[in-house]
Amino acid sequence: ACKDFGWVFSPFFSYASFGAWEFGGKIKWPSGEFSQAPTIVRYPVETEDDARNLKMPDVKTAGFLPLKTDFARLSVQERLDNEPFNVEAFGGGCFGLAANIAGVETFLRWIIKKPDVAHHLMRLAADFKIALAQYWKDTFGTEGVIPKGAEPTASNQMISPKQFERFAFPYIKETQEKILAMGYQSTYMHICGEQNLNLPHWAKIPFGDPGIVSI
Repeated sequence: ACKDFGWVFSPFFSYASFGAWEFGGKIKWPSGEFSQAPTIVRYPVETEDDARNLKMPDVKTAGFLPLKTDFARLSVQERLDNEPFNVEAFGGGCFGLAANIAGVETFLRWIIKKPDVAHHLMRLAADFKIALAQYWKDTFGTEGVIPKGAEPTASNQMISPKQFERFAFPYIKETQEKILAMGYQSTYMHICGEQNLNLPHWAKIPFGDPGIVSI
């Protein structure tokens, strides 16, 4: 369908709750017509002590990632005419990843009441995304590979622009800079939700040449 209608295509294999299973939580696979994506059953972090003691998992074996690697090994075998990228890697969206580790409600409380705990989870999330990008480079190179990210939890329906500036922006900017420094030409970011008040901060974040965003 992408080829027939002129859509620029790249294979995409992910899910919105990414992070919980990968850091030691538990997910439930979809089981019916109205359940179309994995959902979180148990978060890896439930208390402040859990968050402070959490360590970064091995990017080669954590949760969903072996499945994603298998998918990438299949998709790298073929390159369509309208397919400038044939492997999709996880990119610089790390605020939503941190929220999935603790649960969105808990994490958003912590950015107000326990900012040190929130920053610790953001640090882990950013380091995890950077390590993932390096693993993808080591495994597949950078030619035809595009790191993708999304930040639905950073929308202004969820946090203020000042909270975005303090908790999301520094880590997203750092991960994007380090991913591009690895040799990736372009990155893709889905700026999800209503983020008009965050746009001055997004404008300071590099995405590559060309950088690709969706809204």
